[in-house]
Amino acid sequence: MKPFFSGSLINRLSEKRSRNLLHEFTNSKNLFILFNKLNTLSDDGNLYVTIEQVRNHIPNFRLEETSPIFLGLENEVVYWALDVSLFKPRGSWQDAKTYLSNLKQNDASILGHARSLIAWNADHQYCSKCGTKTMVTDWGYKKECPCCKTISYPRMDPVVIALVLNKTGDSCLLGRGLRHPPGMYSCLAGFLEPGESVEDAVVREVFEESNIKYLQ
Repeated sequence: MKPFFSGSLINRLSEKRSRNLLHEFTNSKNLFILFNKLNTLSDDGNLYVTIEQVRNHIPNFRLEETSPIFLGLENEVVYWALDVSLFKPRGSWQDAKTYLSNLKQNDASILGHARSLIAWNADHQYCSKCGTKTMVTDWGYKKECPCCKTISYPRMDPVVIALVLNKTGDSCLLGRGLRHPPGMYSCLAGFLEPGESVEDAVVREVFEESNIKYLQ
């Protein structure tokens, strides 16, 4: 069974993030995932939009005046994430987590990638050491303080995801979040706490989510 978010086919080109990628990919096909307060554009059911479509939602839009996040390259198509919340864009917007259920695995993986970076950049606008407003570097993968030169990186929160089977292995335990669309269920999951083993985290999270305790 392949994890849902492991299906991304894009090349993140991490070795090129120090370059002017907007200039480098000017003549390429560039597609954008737009975010409005972490909500995804849902006007026509298409996750990706062109720069022309961006301008339809935001009059007088200039890409050079924003901080687009570079996601990667696939089959000569360049993917970007863009937070347009400050522009008060037109259109219909849907919670990105709900939108995921309508996507193919590759697109869901790209959307998860994009949303995580958009959220981190929005939440880390000031230096944690001196409070100075940070600058976006490496196309959204770093924040640098112009005052004390502290560099911040997106946080990584390890989680455990468990498929719990019965003794005979012919049934499994699934959960259903209150915000899930009808008919959507998932494996039980939770954050790994500091100093906790993966195995202990699975036992704890399954009990917290289902009140079912593992007995050795």
